[in-house]
Amino acid sequence: MVDTGATSHIVTDIGKFKEFDETFKLEKHSVELADGTRTNGVAERRGAAEVYLRDNTGRRVKTTLTKVLYVPSFPQDIFSVKAATANGASVNFRQGCNKLIHKNGTTFDIEEYDRLYYLNTQLVIGKSTGEFNAVRARKHLERITSFGPRPTGSPENEVLTVNFLLEQIEHIKADSASGPHSVTVDVQRPTGSFSIDFLGGFTSYYDRVSNIAVRPGAQGWGSAPHAGQLPL
Repeated sequence: MVDTGATSHIVTDIGKFKEFDETFKLEKHSVELADGTRTNGVAERRGAAEVYLRDNTGRRVKTTLTKVLYVPSFPQDIFSVKAATANGASVNFRQGCNKLIHKNGTTFDIEEYDRLYYLNTQLVIGKSTGEFNAVRARKHLERITSFGPRPTGSPENEVLTVNFLLEQIEHIKADSASGPHSVTVDVQRPTGSFSIDFLGGFTSYYDRVSNIAVRPGAQGWGSAPHAGQLPL
């Protein structure tokens, strides 16, 4: 999350740190955020951390942040506008066009969700569709929920949502086709029933409800099950 009031960058994953400042004193440091909240003793360490961002051309960029606070109790990382501009970057907030511009000219889009701002962070290194990143996950979730209420058996659930998920899976399969891994997809539509005891023996019945099974594996294994594959 991009914070205009935070005085330092905050990272919650110790694995992103490359070095620590051994002179940092926990008891003498406080954390201040944009809403004026000031908390003492939550920053356990301070150092240099590496994060991966997507620039506005889609390129993966490794970025080193300095004087970053390690705060494992926070729910998410925080990018400090004050710290960035102090190091020569500029940040522009305009309606529908929010950007972080590095001093070398590299530009990063800042996404707005529910009046909060986020950089397009790359949480796992890999191909564009073979990695998890928060911005894409949020966009996928918004797309699925835009189909409206989706009770079991409805066109929204069985057609629109299923087709959207299969489309995204096909993108992943296309990206992985030339690599060492393969992706096998199986769409099942079972019919059956089960008892819900806590409702006094109420029986729930389902008819051709869609399930999508995705199985990653090594190239050359085909669709046959293998000990190295993981059902999802």
